[in-house]
Amino acid sequence: HHVEPVDAVADFATTATSGALATTSMRAGRTFGEATDDVVRRIGNPDFGGASYVLPWPTLSTRLGGLRRKRLHIVAGRPAMGKSAFALNIALALAAPRAWWPEREEALLPQPVPVLMFALEMGDEENAARGIATLAGVEARRMEAGMLAADEEAAVSHAVVHTARAPFVLDDRTRSVARMRTVARQFFARHGKGVMVVDYLQLCSTAGLDIEKGANRERHVASMTLAFKSMAMDLDVAVVLLAQLKRLEVESKGRGDGKETKERAPRMEDLRESGAAEQDADVILLL
Repeated sequence: HHVEPVDAVADFATTATSGALATTSMRAGRTFGEATDDVVRRIGNPDFGGASYVLPWPTLSTRLGGLRRKRLHIVAGRPAMGKSAFALNIALALAAPRAWWPEREEALLPQPVPVLMFALEMGDEENAARGIATLAGVEARRMEAGMLAADEEAAVSHAVVHTARAPFVLDDRTRSVARMRTVARQFFARHGKGVMVVDYLQLCSTAGLDIEKGANRERHVASMTLAFKSMAMDLDVAVVLLAQLKRLEVESKGRGDGKETKERAPRMEDLRESGAAEQDADVILLL
């Protein structure tokens, strides 16, 4: 297995730091009372300390308590159910609030949140085009063809200007979960704590993870979901992991003697095909 130079340096630094810490006294963690202090401060104010990020949909955000750091949020659904669009909208609203809420007063806008998105299904330019079109409220196809009215062009320009310096990075090349950890560690060290999005689980690679030889696909997927949960905890960020569900067909009686099949709504147990996702996730959304 080829190891990128930056990975080797990071691994060496981790090993060296571990060795140094072993020779000095280490505090085990916070006391229960110290942790409780933050819990009390967060009652009625879930955003205390920046540990929670408000979603652009108030009802959903209230029910979930926003996106919480240290949590693994899994968004699962069948193909073409809007998972990628849902995740992209979250990223844009958090990283570029001025572009998402163009009519809102500056003083009422939330602070931009750093977002790192591993976009493995579409290239970065396609995601950027979809994002700008969404923000401007126009069809991406018409925008790219230059078939926009003057007011639509103004909306596109506003979206472009207010996303230009957003702390939002699209990575469409990194597929190894082990490598994602290195990229994420560097990104959040530079930009501050925030949100990591992965689109989507089944397109990720287990290269670099410690998995026994001959392990089946379910074991590989379980190792990846556990790795993403560990990243959320260790890096103190919110992780949004998209997961693909197979089409869920059920037979129903048709007219006469024939039977027809139709798709049913996804259920929690459908995630079991995705290894230990059901156990590792803190929040599961089914689309």
